Amino acid sequence: MKKVFHILVFLLICVCAAAQEIVSVSGRVLDADTSRPLVSASVNLDGTNISIITNRDGDFTLKMPANQAQGGKIVISFLGYVIKEVPVASFPQEGQSLTIRMTPISLELDPAIIRSIDPQVLFRTVFGHIKDNYPTEHVGMTTFYRELIRKDSNKYLVLNEAVVDVDKAPYNNYASDRAAIYKGRGSVNVSPSDTLFVKFQGGILSALAIDMAKHPFAGLDVFTASDAYQFYMGEIANIDDQPFYTLNFLGKRQLEDFMFKGTMYIDTESYAIARIEFQMDISDLNRDEAAKLFIIRMPPTMRFTMDHAEYVVNYKKVDGKWYFDYSKTDMGFYVRKVRSLFRHYYGITSEMAVTDHKDEALIIDSHDRVRANQILTDNISDFEDPDFWEDYNIIQPDQTIQAAIQRIIRQLNRRR
Repeated sequence: MKKVFHILVFLLICVCAAAQEIVSVSGRVLDADTSRPLVSASVNLDGTNISIITNRDGDFTLKMPANQAQGGKIVISFLGYVIKEVPVASFPQEGQSLTIRMTPISLELDPAIIRSIDPQVLFRTVFGHIKDNYPTEHVGMTTFYRELIRKDSNKYLVLNEAVVDVDKAPYNNYASDRAAIYKGRGSVNVSPSDTLFVKFQGGILSALAIDMAKHPFAGLDVFTASDAYQFYMGEIANIDDQPFYTLNFLGKRQLEDFMFKGTMYIDTESYAIARIEFQMDISDLNRDEAAKLFIIRMPPTMRFTMDHAEYVVNYKKVDGKWYFDYSKTDMGFYVRKVRSLFRHYYGITSEMAVTDHKDEALIIDSHDRVRANQILTDNISDFEDPDFWEDYNIIQPDQTIQAAIQRIIRQLNRRR
């Protein structure tokens, strides 16, 4: 199995970053029946590009200009739920949160028909239609990328953001995606008490490599993946009032390699993947071995245990074709010294969101290309430009990537 994601571990001492206060409205999105938090629900200021997604607790904080918020409404949507609209004026004052309960949607599709679909056949049909549903020519993209590395629950060690040009390779061949950093900035926060510092290697290319419509199941081809995974049908889901099959997958236990488990959301008409959520299938018996897949170098006095490795990829339909639109990687490790009872948690999150795409190739010079062994923290200063970021001069780690993009939308628009 390809080792697409890597981490470099070593000692370092640096400085910390500051925070910035901004006007906002906050809420928590829950299932109306079970009160379960809805993770990654879409939250949008109606009629604008200002949008975010909810976190693991279903919480969000939406930041917006006062003139656009006045008289506006917030639109909340989530797969399989009725879209909800809440006036901005209904939110409590800043610092307080509004609970928003979403109602599951009922779709009029015969359950007997859904159950009769052979999941293996559906899987092969999906990848048999790749050339019909996804671009077969190079596509130039402007993307916004960020990576955060935190220690324990609330200390951020690394905060990096970059505007990245991407030449997205066709989906009907094995050509590789290419990327180049246009602008970037970052900060490092390490105190003298920190004896361990974590760096993320190849994060930008990793964000592209988890595009499973192009690279199914960590390097397996369609037929090998069909043999290596079990597939089974889930309930019908809904995206913008359109029905989608949910195809669940789970690696077969007898295989020695680490496998994935997750769900694909498949358009019922075109058989295109609209979204895929997956994670490494880790049992309590192999967490130490799983960590070794991601660690390039570690101090001999440290022991690493994998907590989780989770991924999300979204696609967007434009003029009949589905385009890579967003990806997220979230990994966690526990680290302790040999013969010590105490341990620390290290979390790594990276996100890439497409802000613009053109139906033509983007020429990226060889010397500008991001390399698989590149560590963004080490060379982010080469791409700094304070004039580009203007008043958005502080990285806010708790801000969603969509809100961060909105802060620099004027700068991004100038590039179009």
